Amino acid sequence: MLTCRPQTTLILSRCDTHTFSACRDSDGGHDLIGEFVCTLRDLVEAPKASRQFPLIRDKKVGRKGYSNSGLFMVASATVTHVPTFLEYIQGGCGACACRDGGRAA
Repeated sequence: MLTCRPQTTLILSRCDTHTFSACRDSDGGHDLIGEFVCTLRDLVEAPKASRQFPLIRDKKVGRKGYSNSGLFMVASATVTHVPTFLEYIQGGCGACACRDGGRAA
């Protein structure tokens, strides 16, 4: 069983848009293990449902006895909204830009 360190992924999409993910080994060569397609909703609900995503390697599909190259398991997933600068200002941040032309009061 290959255990990976926690990953942070930035996904700029809607919850039900399909996202393509690739899993590579980390022994230095970064060889492709397999790929899977899921939605953000699938990833967030995976830990509760004990769902696993099969990693498929296209060049191995069709070989005798090949079903997948492993399983991708999600231990935990959270969705965090990172506000844009405009949302930050609209949220009540006060900004003051003053120009006095260098004149003393």
